[in-house]
Amino acid sequence: MQAAPKAELHVHLEGAIQPATALELAQRNKVPLPIETEGELRHLFAYRDFDHLIEIFLMVTRCLKTREDYEQIVYELGARMAEQHIRYAEVTVTPSTHHLLGVPHDVYFSGMHRGRARVQDDFHVEINWIFNIVRQWNDSTHTWPMAD
Repeated sequence: MQAAPKAELHVHLEGAIQPATALELAQRNKVPLPIETEGELRHLFAYRDFDHLIEIFLMVTRCLKTREDYEQIVYELGARMAEQHIRYAEVTVTPSTHHLLGVPHDVYFSGMHRGRARVQDDFHVEINWIFNIVRQWNDSTHTWPMAD
């Protein structure tokens, strides 16, 4: 089974960021985190419930600021997929979260596109996007969790 080619049909890009990468992004982009080490961050990734998962999802997503950040997380996801012999993936992305965090569409989307092209070239893994819109997180109702 390990060597068989596979398809990944449900993975969230932001939720697939590894703790070491999240810490690297936070340090590079000067985003304060409630922890200081990768070990502490790994401990936070042991989700207690859905609300805790969303809290950590948003904390990690706040660390993404540049095209290079988005390219990096897509590329790292593609590399891990290749290790598992995944050849096709449908990756869910939540543009509204990035928008509400002040990251322009052209920044995150061009970084994702560059990462996807590199994954295809280097690992022969095809990635397609599924865009997820979270209705209860919006500017007008101020119901967005952990808003700055």
